[in-house]
Amino acid sequence: ENYLASAADSVQNTELQQRVHDWKSKLDPILQQQESRSSFDIHQYGMRLLHAFPEKQKQKPVSFKELVGENAQPYEICRHFAAALQLVNNENVVLSANNGTVQFTLVSREVRDISEYLAPSLQKSTKPKSKPKKGSKLASSVDKENMAPIEAQ
Repeated sequence: ENYLASAADSVQNTELQQRVHDWKSKLDPILQQQESRSSFDIHQYGMRLLHAFPEKQKQKPVSFKELVGENAQPYEICRHFAAALQLVNNENVVLSANNGTVQFTLVSREVRDISEYLAPSLQKSTKPKSKPKKGSKLASSVDKENMAPIEAQ
């Protein structure tokens, strides 16, 4: 019985080893290709996009395909799109769609330093806080450091 159990275990291990080997054989070339590519720098890709806008047509929408180019590799398209969304967030460009085509309109080529950016939800409010109604169990404010509600008393 021990021999049969050992033989069955050996067959299962062999099948598992073969599946792992097949998976590794498929994955290794993909990982090698990925490692051969340059690292992703969102600021560098954003600058490329800003300079891809035509000089004379500042307020004219330009399709994403025009900005990136016809022959861009799929991984480059993803990188450029992430950079384009960052430019939208930085208010350098405006995002729009026209008949299913993603378009961007240049607002400014000036690159803003976002290292000190603080989301509006984390900025201190200048409005006076209203006091909660007596007996209210709703949170009246948020502890910014721990991002947890401070219970009304």
